[in-house]
Amino acid sequence: MLAAVSTYAVTSMAATVENYLELMDRPDFTGHDLSSLRAAGAMSFVTKLRSDIRHRWQAATGGASVLRESAYGMTETHTIDTFLTGLGGRRPGPGVPSGLLRAAHARYRAAAERDGQGQEARAGPASRTSGRLTPDGRALPTIPRPRAGPIVKGPSGQEPRGTAEGQAHTMEDTRQAGTDASLAQRDLGTAFADLERDGFCVIEDVLTPGEVAWVRDRLVTVAAAEAAAGTTAARPEGPRNQRVYALTHKGDEFIFLLEHPLLWDLMTHVLGPDFLLSSITANIAGPGGAAMSLHPDQVYIPPPWPPYPLVANIMWMLDDFTPENGATRFVPGSHRAAAGGPVDQARAAEAAPVTGRAGSVLCFDGRVLHQTGANTTADVLRHGVLTYCCRPWIRQQENSSLSIPESLWPQLSDQVRQLAGLKIYAGLGMIDGPAQRGFRYQD
Repeated sequence: MLAAVSTYAVTSMAATVENYLELMDRPDFTGHDLSSLRAAGAMSFVTKLRSDIRHRWQAATGGASVLRESAYGMTETHTIDTFLTGLGGRRPGPGVPSGLLRAAHARYRAAAERDGQGQEARAGPASRTSGRLTPDGRALPTIPRPRAGPIVKGPSGQEPRGTAEGQAHTMEDTRQAGTDASLAQRDLGTAFADLERDGFCVIEDVLTPGEVAWVRDRLVTVAAAEAAAGTTAARPEGPRNQRVYALTHKGDEFIFLLEHPLLWDLMTHVLGPDFLLSSITANIAGPGGAAMSLHPDQVYIPPPWPPYPLVANIMWMLDDFTPENGATRFVPGSHRAAAGGPVDQARAAEAAPVTGRAGSVLCFDGRVLHQTGANTTADVLRHGVLTYCCRPWIRQQENSSLSIPESLWPQLSDQVRQLAGLKIYAGLGMIDGPAQRGFRYQD
């Protein structure tokens, strides 16, 4: 069987937990290439699929595969869709050789790139709750803030310093170079300068087409389910606009965004290294949707505001953002003199749409005036995910300690737990006094 996986690049298999233990105990196990095996289903028949077995399998396969429960007991096959597929807990850290991290991340990005090719791949790899398996998001490196590789552009349109041709690497260039473009060093100076001057910046082609399809398809599925269930809140922009809240527990696709190195680069620059996730939500602008009222994201902070942002936001563009389909509109530079208080809605006349290709990232200061644009198209939905962050002493928009199911916490990385607020900061966030160390819900 191991030889068949290596020879034919098998991508999925199912076996009992005992079978996996037998495979790992074979003396020739490590001599086989199992990097293609991304969907490994395990059935808890006699031996239960425990966390230590899952970690052992992931380590034995070089991070390429994550065991998930296919059915709890041979007769309980209907439970297959109720088990989570992610693997959190202990993650690669500074003690892991960087070459292994690069290799693991390269495998992940290559898989996502393959999944973006062709119409049949549009459905993308699977989510935690859909019964499909995600690309190997658990192999993403979590060493402090590795640099990502897309080209940086802001409203100035300037190319970043340090790139001779000003062109992003292709995936083929990456493979030939023997490393992954997302780990390449790049200069964020242009983006930071645009943030300082205008209050926002656009970074193009952060996500590959496969990653865009993967995240977007999961969002479409969740949004449709919530609309059908009648759990979506009415929006002042009209019934065709929809918000999807609390995405942390609605798919590994959204966890992938929270762990993305670029998020950590940008938010560390704007808010400092101890920033928190205030919320992760989706904004879907539907045909005929009206423009949102002009506002800053820290509107709830009473005046006078300090001369620095207390919150910041990242919009992950899952479609091309155009003036016609509701691209976010900004009043450039409005953050510099912002002091809080009521917003003069007449200033909406100064706002301009900020556009970008699907896969691009829009980062903006919490003080800058902006609004969802009107979607004037007849049939185009515009999807975006917002990772809204705050300084560590600001109350978060989403109460993650209650909204994230307790059963999910052990599967989240320390990075995500920190974002959710489970780490003590300067005496804040204590549980039964200051003696707590590390994170709750450790495996």
